[in-house]
Amino acid sequence: MAFTLSEALTMECLKNARVIAGKQGLYREIRFVNVMEVPDIVDWVSEDEFLLTTGYPFKDSSTSFVDLIKKLSGKKLTGLAVKTRRFLEGLPEEAINIANKFNFPIIELPPDAHFDKIIRDLLAEVINRDYLIIKRTEQIHQTFTSLVLSGGEFQEVAFALANLCYARVQIINVFDEVLAEAEPQKERNKNLENILGNRGETENGFIQRPVFLNNEIFANITMNILGRSVESEDIVAIERAATIVALVLLKKQAAAEVEKNIVMIFSMIL
Repeated sequence: MAFTLSEALTMECLKNARVIAGKQGLYREIRFVNVMEVPDIVDWVSEDEFLLTTGYPFKDSSTSFVDLIKKLSGKKLTGLAVKTRRFLEGLPEEAINIANKFNFPIIELPPDAHFDKIIRDLLAEVINRDYLIIKRTEQIHQTFTSLVLSGGEFQEVAFALANLCYARVQIINVFDEVLAEAEPQKERNKNLENILGNRGETENGFIQRPVFLNNEIFANITMNILGRSVESEDIVAIERAATIVALVLLKKQAAAEVEKNIVMIFSMIL
């Protein structure tokens, strides 16, 4: 559920912003937002940080701005937003070329852009998404805990996973036998949209996880997520499901062993 720069550019606070370099890097995540008004900011920036500037520290030296872009490109920043036509009339062509080379986004802000509003709105979105991740993770935990306590079987696990992640799910053993499969309930898709937000994603995601028992693979769980890419919570869900499937396999093995012993005892008696 990463909050990307591409999504940020659709928000009201950045509605008049323009991408002038590094368009291929708009997938980068925003975790922090900061303002740069000193030339030595490189020593203080963080990964996944979106940096805002008026360009004042570089108003008299285009060379310094080019050097800044070179250094920031290697710091895994989200991108740089520059308010032009105040201290900078435009950006050096060399800086734009470097940003394009490293897919480092440079965003041009209009003169009337308010840094305080941009910072407030972007950080509010980051916090909101963090809360939703916690909420989904808690829902995943509660669902699978209930399955364990109620003695859920393969089909119940597949059904729960399908609805938690809105995905087609299969549990297949090492002999390519389908132990369970499930499709999500259509009405659950609306619930998931409320949690994830409708971001217009159409590409399906795919995850597969092995189920281990006694350090051997006994089965695999595959999950085709519908209409969106894989999120970190989906990985949490499928790994939790793999643990539950292993417990079900262990229970079945134990039951089979007990039955075998009973049959052996009766055969000895008879």
